[in-house]
Amino acid sequence: FFFQLMQLSILVVSTDNNKSIVVNNYSNNNNTSKLSWLGWMATILVWPLIMSVPLLLSYRSSPLYYQRILVEDWYTWDADAGERTKPIITILACTSLAVSQLVLHLYSFLHKNGYLLVQSSNNKWMVPPKVQIRTRRQVGDLSAKNKQSSTDDGHDDDDNDHDDEEEEENEAYDYLVERWIALQVIMMEVSRVLGLGPKELTNLDGPIDWFHVLVSWWIYEVVMYTMHMSMHRLPFVYKRVHKVHHQYHNPSLMDSIKVDWFEQVLTATLPGMVMTVLLPNGTFWSTMTFGCLTIGWSLILHAQYEWPWDQLFRRIGLGTPGDHHIHHKLSKYNFGHMCTWLDWFFGTYRSPTEFPKLFHL
Repeated sequence: FFFQLMQLSILVVSTDNNKSIVVNNYSNNNNTSKLSWLGWMATILVWPLIMSVPLLLSYRSSPLYYQRILVEDWYTWDADAGERTKPIITILACTSLAVSQLVLHLYSFLHKNGYLLVQSSNNKWMVPPKVQIRTRRQVGDLSAKNKQSSTDDGHDDDDNDHDDEEEEENEAYDYLVERWIALQVIMMEVSRVLGLGPKELTNLDGPIDWFHVLVSWWIYEVVMYTMHMSMHRLPFVYKRVHKVHHQYHNPSLMDSIKVDWFEQVLTATLPGMVMTVLLPNGTFWSTMTFGCLTIGWSLILHAQYEWPWDQLFRRIGLGTPGDHHIHHKLSKYNFGHMCTWLDWFFGTYRSPTEFPKLFHL
């Protein structure tokens, strides 16, 4: 019921309004100069709100500290006596991730419909620019050249774009509830019931360890970069597994969760296993904070619209939709997830500004 309610909420805030619109180009002057006061507030607050559940429940000074709002029997158990972890661990994990997604969908709705921008005085509704040029005729010879290159690498370049964005989003929300969330919950519950993973990750005591979150981020990035590049370098793995995620070359927000079931299990377990070995003293709230950032960033990367922070992020090596759209369109560049540092180091980074016939940026 909880996740069906979440699906309904996302559908409500994702409905496009029929307005007379004009594109507001962030590339002119300052990246954030056209944000309204509401836009400034929302853009600043969206980041802590993504992590709102761990932030509110993990600190003793918070009025929503978990020991104040939960029944004691729900979060106490004797692990040394062999008692199983309580279901509250799975419930809190799912709630943390669900709230982070709802926050980003609400922000995305306000952003792409222009509610966060200073509006013009000529009855034209200002909206942010889309990342990709969607008409194939505008692509020209460059697309054909990259198509040949992609074919040589073992990738089929069918140039599938979201011509009907609303229909595709509705399909993705059904996918979200019917399989992606179900598989995530199943994996969490199996891990809890079987007692998999270190006991520290089920410990609710103690605030968020931000150093642990930062190191986890770097370990995750290295593992995901290696996995992602391997999926593209091995044609059999790409065609059988990763191609599901690459079926659209102009991805939308919800395409971040449209992956093959094997890839979903692999990306949810392998980085975590490596982090457990290298960071054995992790805590539940630190892990959930990192999980909220990871899933939130994945949604951000697949958006079809520029975000207000994109130009700043691209300068300091953090991933943006423009960078990831390069990957979806051309397949052989930008394998990084939350940052582009490894792409810079290994020479696989390309900026969307290098392809003016493909991207608006």
